[in-house]
Amino acid sequence: MVPQTALLNDPRLSAFLTHGGLGSTTELTFLGKPALMVPIFADQERSANMLARHGGVRVFQKNDLKNVKAAVYDILFNKKYLEHSQKLAEILNNQPTHTKDQVVKYVEIARKFMPFPKMNSGRNIVSSTVNSLNILVYSPIFAASHTNFMARLADTLTEAGHNVTFLAPVMDERRKSQLGVKITKDVVLVEQDEEMKRHLSPVDDDMALYWKTEVTPWNMNTIFSVFTDSMRQGCANFLRNKDVYNSMKSRNFDVGIYEPLSVCGLGFMHAIGIRRTISASSCVFYDSVVNVVGEPLELSHVPAQMSKFGEDMSLSERVHNYQMSKALEGVNFEGFEVETKLYQEHFDVPDWRELMLDSSFHFVNAIPYLDFPRTVTQKTISIGGISIDMEFIESQKLSKEWSDVLDIRKHNMLISFGSLVRSQDMPIEWRRGLLEAIRSEPNVTFIWKYESDDVSWAKGVSNIHFSKWVPQTALLNHPRLSAFLTHGGLGSTTELAFLGKPALMVPIFADQERNANMLARHGGVRVFQKNNLENVKTAIHDVLFNKDYLKHAKKLSELLNNQPTHPKNQVVNQVEFTGKFGPFPEMNSRGRDLGLIQNNLIDVYFVLYAPYFVVVTFYKTHIMITSETLENWTLNASAFFAISINFLLIVLILTKSPKAIGTYKHLMIYIATLELTYACCYVAEKPDIFTKDSAFLIITNTKESIFPVTISIWMDVVFIGFYGLSIALLAIHFIYRYLAISKSRLLESFQNWKLILWLLFPILNAAIWIYVSYVILAATEDSDRFLEKYYLPTKKNGTKMEDLYHGGPFYYMTDKNGTEYINWKGFQGTWIVLTLIILSFTTMIYFGLKCYKTMGKIMKMTSMSEKYKSLQSQLFFALVFQTIIPVFLMHIPATMIYVTIFLNCSFEIFGQILNMSIAMYPALNPLPTIFIVKHYRRAVMDHMCCRKAGRTDLKVYNVTRSGNNQSQSSP
Repeated sequence: MVPQTALLNDPRLSAFLTHGGLGSTTELTFLGKPALMVPIFADQERSANMLARHGGVRVFQKNDLKNVKAAVYDILFNKKYLEHSQKLAEILNNQPTHTKDQVVKYVEIARKFMPFPKMNSGRNIVSSTVNSLNILVYSPIFAASHTNFMARLADTLTEAGHNVTFLAPVMDERRKSQLGVKITKDVVLVEQDEEMKRHLSPVDDDMALYWKTEVTPWNMNTIFSVFTDSMRQGCANFLRNKDVYNSMKSRNFDVGIYEPLSVCGLGFMHAIGIRRTISASSCVFYDSVVNVVGEPLELSHVPAQMSKFGEDMSLSERVHNYQMSKALEGVNFEGFEVETKLYQEHFDVPDWRELMLDSSFHFVNAIPYLDFPRTVTQKTISIGGISIDMEFIESQKLSKEWSDVLDIRKHNMLISFGSLVRSQDMPIEWRRGLLEAIRSEPNVTFIWKYESDDVSWAKGVSNIHFSKWVPQTALLNHPRLSAFLTHGGLGSTTELAFLGKPALMVPIFADQERNANMLARHGGVRVFQKNNLENVKTAIHDVLFNKDYLKHAKKLSELLNNQPTHPKNQVVNQVEFTGKFGPFPEMNSRGRDLGLIQNNLIDVYFVLYAPYFVVVTFYKTHIMITSETLENWTLNASAFFAISINFLLIVLILTKSPKAIGTYKHLMIYIATLELTYACCYVAEKPDIFTKDSAFLIITNTKESIFPVTISIWMDVVFIGFYGLSIALLAIHFIYRYLAISKSRLLESFQNWKLILWLLFPILNAAIWIYVSYVILAATEDSDRFLEKYYLPTKKNGTKMEDLYHGGPFYYMTDKNGTEYINWKGFQGTWIVLTLIILSFTTMIYFGLKCYKTMGKIMKMTSMSEKYKSLQSQLFFALVFQTIIPVFLMHIPATMIYVTIFLNCSFEIFGQILNMSIAMYPALNPLPTIFIVKHYRRAVMDHMCCRKAGRTDLKVYNVTRSGNNQSQSSP
């Protein structure tokens, strides 16, 4: 026993040679030692390669240990391994979250809230573990929800003691007052210059269009042109301001945070020397970023950002989902390319894709439990809910004015469509439909955030309270507010989820449809289409008075308010971690560089399944070749390959076998010779298998044979005998392997002439098969008539009945008068053959298991040489695979045919498939021996690679057993 961790932690230990078990791998990484990793089995290869990516270890293959000298020297004296391993150790020992804390929190959740993950977490931000960082938060001013999200990040980091600069280029003049920052004092507004003002119209002028317009893949570019134009104009204006550039460059920022709606700030950050960046998406799911950073889009069940559907989509919905995602990607990428050209006109900065991929982390405004489940990389950090300050919300008190409004009636409903799309621009017919619904609920006060003083259209309805501004979170947190009618902006959606109010969600545009469907999954809201607002009456009543919505909303609220990690802590920890150790190129997903074909394994599927597809296609359609031609081609190719590969194996056995293999090589030569002979006979004889109804017949056609009729008949006998001989011979192989491994004295019975006695058993088995097939299951007049009716029409070469010789089981025959009868000889012959098969398989299984158990004991014995153990293992597993091949190619297909003929429902195709699979058997069966037995494999590889052949002979080993020396002469 060695004190491994103590040694690894000792500065006097220079390096570590290890197998790559995960325990040792983890210790190695945390303790910062260079290592040579030699994986043995299981996940060790993956663990070694995983660690090698970081540069502190070198991976070496176990089967090349005889050449390990240079690798050991390299690890010991090449300083780069030590540098990389110590760097990795420093990073891991300063991770933003501790695994023990994670375990404790989630176990407490399971205990307290099972089956839902809930836990009361501390709301205080963790104290900073690093010196104050200089952080730049870049946030263009164009929409309140986006700016507020970035402002919340800035304030969170300021609260944690860092120096934060909030850089805000003004894209929309009307929203300069909606910055959202509260405690961050260093706010830099980049005003619009005269050139930008001349070319840009206010965003609000186009917002009314979104009430009536449906966003589709075909109009998306036009619909969002108002935003993309403002981003481009704003980027150009921002980059023209050299004073801002000089000021920002002088501040030496440690970390930069940007929202990937624009890449202008990302290029700017690189230009002023920021190499540690974090993207922060105010959206839950941003298709374009997901694609760029290497995460799978999974559009089959994950709604796109602009999707109208939930996770259960029909084919047409999935098509639309894909189209929406690709259309948005096109809009964004086009804008990113324009912005890249703009910043590259000013700075020597890489392409936006490279910069975005190099971001240390990707913050997303998502809550994993709330969102649609999807696959993310380790770089993606969910910080959804960071804009929700429950302590502040709960401390808010409604003014007397608002309290009086809530007191008017027992029930109250808040109506707000956000700050971007205004209620005053809603089509009048929809407003009237909503007004009618309000009038139908006289016991409910409807508080409507409405931007205009002109409310004459609502004259006569007394239970509406209009206001240009509402204290939304305070109202949602108040017990007297019954429900919420909202557009589904992510800010309102998140507030709604945390504060536990039922809601009717009416999405207008952008990601609001997705947000609404996301929340509707949890049962607390109902989604209603905007173009049906004139019929909203029933939906409003349902949300107000159906208690199921309230129950589900409260349940979700409790869950979200008891999450194991708080988004503020996540932000602070990850930013500090990035500031100290970022960037993290090792965490970049390789999938980002792979194309559609590689990422989805289409090329792998093609390699694996294309041959089957071709065979089935040809067989079913007869487009290029007939089924008979295909069968003949397969049989001829298999026979040719079988002759070649078995001849190669015989040569290898005779010339490359280790001396210690002993008599076993004679058995190997015997079966290889048998398979080679079978292949040669097939080329000359071409036997056929015909199955139909209850017939399973093996047929020899003398017209297709190169032999005279008399010899051709005997060749048919050889084919039948081959099946019985092969299975019995495999049983003999297993007996020999067990006797050799167990060192039984009975092994002597395989020596010299005694081996012939063992070979008599397969020969006897073959003789019984022949007797059954050509005596018990011999051809009859009734089987002749059957073949004449069904088989001869398939032959196109003028074959007549007198050219055919056949035999085999035929259970239900029809005599010349058309009377069907049971052919009991067919059942008799089948039972005899089945008994012989069961005996052979029982022998193989019995001795195979004994061999496996004995081999397990040998592997644990230190007195046995490693070469001896390796050879035993190779021969055993080669034999196992040699057994599996005929089982799948011969015995299972034949058994299925026996079942079908017993049920009187077999088809010709079954016989054709079996005929081809049997032909493949002698072609494939030698491969395990060639490629598993090391001496044969090396000989083949040396020849193929033109290498000088290495020594192949093994010496006879002596082992000590119970104090006596015994020679291991046979494996």
